[in-house]
Formats: sequence, C-alpha cells, structure tokens
Amino acid sequence: STQSRSSAASDVYKRQLQAFLDDNKELDNSLLHPINTALRNSKKMLSLVSQVLDINRLESGRFPLHVAQYNISELINNIVNRFTQLAKQQNQYLIAANTEEIHFIYCDQDQIDKCISNLIANAIKYSGKSSLIEVSLIQKDNDYGIKVSDNGKGISPEFENKVFERYTQDESSNNVSEPGTGIGLAFVKELVELHHGQVELINKP
Repeated sequence: STQSRSSAASDVYKRQLQAFLDDNKELDNSLLHPINTALRNSKKMLSLVSQVLDINRLESGRFPLHVAQYNISELINNIVNRFTQLAKQQNQYLIAANTEEIHFIYCDQDQIDKCISNLIANAIKYSGKSSLIEVSLIQKDNDYGIKVSDNGKGISPEFENKVFERYTQDESSNNVSEPGTGIGLAFVKELVELHHGQVELINKP
C-alpha cells in the first residue's frame, strides 16, 4: 500500500541520516543543525505513518495483541526514565508514583508502552513550562489503572467530549511550536479498549 511504502521510505531515510551523523561527528555546527532537524522530522513522519497504519489495522480487525505477563511498575518506570530528559528541557518535573513494588498484569507490552508514551508526550507538550507531570499506578482489588496527570491549565470545556476523537485538537494546540496531528489520543483510546479497559479525561483548568 502507499502508506506501507511511505513508512519504509521514511525508515530508510532516517537510518541514512543517522548513519551519516555517526560517521561525521566532527561536522561544523552549521551543517549539523539542518541534518539534525531533518532527522527529527523523519522520526516524526515515521511515527505518524505508523500510527495511521495501526489505526487502519484496528478498524479492519487485523490488530492482534501479543499478550503476556509483565511487571507494569517496571514498564512505567522505564518509560518515565525515557522521557525525563525531554521534560527537563522544558523545565518540567516528571515523576512516577506507586511503582516501587512489583505488579504483574497481562497485556501487550509494546502497545501499553505506546499508550503511556503518548499521554506523557501530550502532557510535556501542552502542560507548559515548569509543570509537574506524574505517572501513577493505581490499584483497586485486582484491577489496575495508570493515571498521567499534570498541573497545567487544562483544556477548554467545549473540547472535553472530543478529546479522544480522531483528528480533533483543542485551540490551545495552536500555541505550541509543534502541534500534534489529532491522532494520538484516539489511538490510545482504541488500544486501551482492545485490552478491555477504558480511558477517561479529568479536566481541571
């Protein structure tokens, strides 16, 4: 398909750029800057194409989950560590909560990783400078939940019922340097529901 070819081409392009940078580490900054920018853009394009392909697979019922038993505490901690440097660049404080003990759940680890990563990335992008972002593991009896919260300004009330719809964005997205595509949160919702879970928004402007 066209999307599959686009994804493969973007991946090859990204690999070529990365290999060039690895082989030419002594390049002048005036040359490194545009190459690094191209690399970042290629990664974003690859991520976008991948999400569109995944959504098409979800719609057609061709999205098998590879379920096994995983330590959800470890998964949360690893993802938070992965995003810590990005949060620091925005003068934000990113922490994990209630993840000290081992808690096993059955899930597709890669897809749950995508869900949590997407929520954290949104919090970093939209909560503003110097915000606190917390990723908490919640347990009630034998059920587990993951809450990603921040102390940002929240979203407009009229957008609350649309936040998990595809290709919709709050007006506040116009105020960030790199607005999203309106796909990520819809993708999160569909992946969570595929795991027989549910996702909700609690908005406190």
